[in-house]
Amino acid sequence: MSSKTLVLFLIFAVLIFPFFIVSTVQKEEPALYTFRAHIIEPLESSYSVYRYFLAEAVEGTYPDAEVILVINMIHTEGELHTTRENNEVWIKGRLLTEDDLCEKHYVYPDHAHIYALQVKTSILWPDQIALLKALYKSPVATLPVPSYILFYLLLENPSSHTPQTFFILLVKTLLMYVTIFLVIAHRTKKWNLLLILLIYTLLAMILTVPELLY
Repeated sequence: MSSKTLVLFLIFAVLIFPFFIVSTVQKEEPALYTFRAHIIEPLESSYSVYRYFLAEAVEGTYPDAEVILVINMIHTEGELHTTRENNEVWIKGRLLTEDDLCEKHYVYPDHAHIYALQVKTSILWPDQIALLKALYKSPVATLPVPSYILFYLLLENPSSHTPQTFFILLVKTLLMYVTIFLVIAHRTKKWNLLLILLIYTLLAMILTVPELLY
C-alpha cells in the first residue's frame, strides 16, 4: 500500500470513527422511555422554567398513547422550538410520579407526564452530539496530557482516580512523546509527517473513548 493510499484510508478512518462510536455505543437506561412523539399542542403554564406539551406517542416505548411532555428550559438537553402541524421529535425521559407532580408541576388529569431529559430533532441525540464533539477535539486535548502526569503525581491525591484513568494518562503521554520523536525524525518527508499526525489523531480518539463512556 502506497503512502498516499494509506493517508486517504487514515483520513477516512479519522472522519468515520467518531460517528461509528456515537451510533453504536449506547448506555442502557431501562428506566427511561424513548419514543417518537407528535406534538399536538402547547399547554398553559405559569412556570418560567417548565413548558408543557400534549403529545401523541407514535413509536418506541411509552406509557400511554397520549402523554404530557414536561420540558425543563434549563436541564432538558435539546430544544423543542415549534409546534407546527406534523411536528415530530424523539423524546427520552422518565415518568413523573404523583409526588413529583404534586410538588413541582401542573397536573393534567388522565395523562402520564414524561419529564424530557433529551429531545432529538436530528439523527443524533444531544448527548451523542456532545460525545462527537469531544472525540473530534481529543487530539488537541491530548497535547497537554504529559503535564497532567506531573500534576497527578505531585499535587493530586492518586487514590482519587481509578487505575484505568492513570493508565490512559500514561499511554497518552507515551503517545505524545513518540509522536514528537517521529515528527522530528521525519520532518523533511511530507507524506511520512502526514501519516504520523493522522495515526496520532486516530489513536488519541481511541484512547479518549473509555474516558467519555465509562
